[in-house]
Amino acid sequence: MVGIDLHESAHALVGLWMGGSRVMVSSTGVEGSWSAFRNAGWVLYGVSGTFANAVLALGGWIVFRRSVGTRATAALVGWAFFAVNAWIATMYLIASPTFGFGDWMAVLDRFAARGPVRASAAITGLFIAGLLWQETGTSLARLVGNGSVEDRTRRAAVLTKVIWLASGVIAIAGGLYAPAGWARGAAIGMGTTLGSTWPILLAARRVGEKPVPGTPLEIPRSPGVIVAGAIAASGFIALLGPGLRID
Repeated sequence: MVGIDLHESAHALVGLWMGGSRVMVSSTGVEGSWSAFRNAGWVLYGVSGTFANAVLALGGWIVFRRSVGTRATAALVGWAFFAVNAWIATMYLIASPTFGFGDWMAVLDRFAARGPVRASAAITGLFIAGLLWQETGTSLARLVGNGSVEDRTRRAAVLTKVIWLASGVIAIAGGLYAPAGWARGAAIGMGTTLGSTWPILLAARRVGEKPVPGTPLEIPRSPGVIVAGAIAASGFIALLGPGLRID
């Protein structure tokens, strides 16, 4: 999962930059000594993972917009990067302040009025989720292309289920080797992916409401994409699963 790779790596690199030491990054989090952090360090550390996901989502959205209708494989890959990373970033912003743990609490704990600030952050996340929900459905409809309502809905369901399950299986597999233990690691992997990206499954049910011009989506077999995906998944499980020391 490129999104998780960069999310955790961003935390680790910012942590080192702000004076952290003994830093280890894994598929389920970052561990290190952060005693040198001041308020600015905690803020940058807390937002860095979500920022990395947001950058990946924006990049995927740009690729999708430039490729849809002309290069099917690129459009699909771009949409997957957009949807997965955008929903991970948004769900982090909702869940972390709501339940009082995770990335955003490193930022929100800097404020004296923690309760109102946490509520404001969660509400902001919900507002972003509403906007993202609209764009997810609209972009997915454009991706699957023209055809009958039944055909478009079926294509969307297949695509989103594959993306949702593949990201979840890889994240859970990496979590099985996590330093925190296989049960906690698998639970974190499940929550980060399956628990964050489920809205794309609901969006697939609504593509029939959004007719689009053009031809139906046809994805040619791409050995290059398959090999790249297999290498990325293997590297994620083998390297980030048990964790890497980077200092």
